[in-house]
Amino acid sequence: MGGGGNTTNTAPTNIAVVNEITEKTTQATKAAAVAEPIYGSVVQIAGESPTSSAEVTRSATGEYLIKLPSTISTGISINSSEDLYYTGATGRILNNKIINSSALYKENGEEATLVGFYEGDFDSLGNWVAGGYWLHGANLSSEQPSFEAGAFIDGPEISGDPVLPTGGSANYSGSSAGLYSAIIGSESATVQAGTKVLGEYGGTFESTANFRSGGGTLSGVVTVTDSEEYIIYNNSIDINRNGLVGIKLSWDNVTFTSNGQATGDVTVSLPASFSQLTLIENSGKTGNRFSKETVSDSNLNPRLLVGTHGAHVRSAGGTEAAMVGVHIGATGN
Repeated sequence: MGGGGNTTNTAPTNIAVVNEITEKTTQATKAAAVAEPIYGSVVQIAGESPTSSAEVTRSATGEYLIKLPSTISTGISINSSEDLYYTGATGRILNNKIINSSALYKENGEEATLVGFYEGDFDSLGNWVAGGYWLHGANLSSEQPSFEAGAFIDGPEISGDPVLPTGGSANYSGSSAGLYSAIIGSESATVQAGTKVLGEYGGTFESTANFRSGGGTLSGVVTVTDSEEYIIYNNSIDINRNGLVGIKLSWDNVTFTSNGQATGDVTVSLPASFSQLTLIENSGKTGNRFSKETVSDSNLNPRLLVGTHGAHVRSAGGTEAAMVGVHIGATGN
């Protein structure tokens, strides 16, 4: 959406191709952002809803095989070891639970898949979760390539329905990350109209669950704390860092039943750095699942709350942006 930050210039190989990819990615990310989540695992995906959710399995050596649903291919399969692009930072959420990050990339004939991948192993019982966001392209050498985007989270920690408390509340705190894409409108004094933006963001995740017999309500917020955006215009690509900092995606009073699944609407709040934008569209979806494991034998609150989130905005001046990502939170209360 054209925030602040420092830029550096890099030389593109084919700016027309990059422009087309970014424009189609914005539409694919928008479609995923406003899509109803699919449960089993939790998935938000562009296009017509597929019949299957994501499936992540882990070998005895800690290698993950990720199978993702697709509306433009017969299916997507990617391996955390064989398709490792680079290893990212290690973070800690509440109670020193560790989340590892990496980027995965795979080419397969006319198709290519990029995954931002996050995983955490929470005890010796094998109760792990793994998820992230992806961008997938098909028919890449044709004149009409197709793209889709999405977010997912899976693992034994969230398999099966949890046993939820019948009263009380719990506060969850953790991390979030996702994919961002935009086409800039006429409002910016520093960025040319028609400029394309493609990037990634990281942030925090905070949520409060209020339990009652048979379910409860959930409120949450994702706040962007760091980002990297590729800005495509005038036959060049600039890299802008932290231009999305301060953007918030929130949901309030989302109901859930005894299955621990919470689907709700997302609203975007913009920081002062985006004061030039007047939003005329502001929508999105989130899907959430509680852990089947409790904090302790005496504290029956689910120890984790995980899910996906997405948002799409459009301004009066024609700026259009979309985000789709994943969040992981833990509680000690």
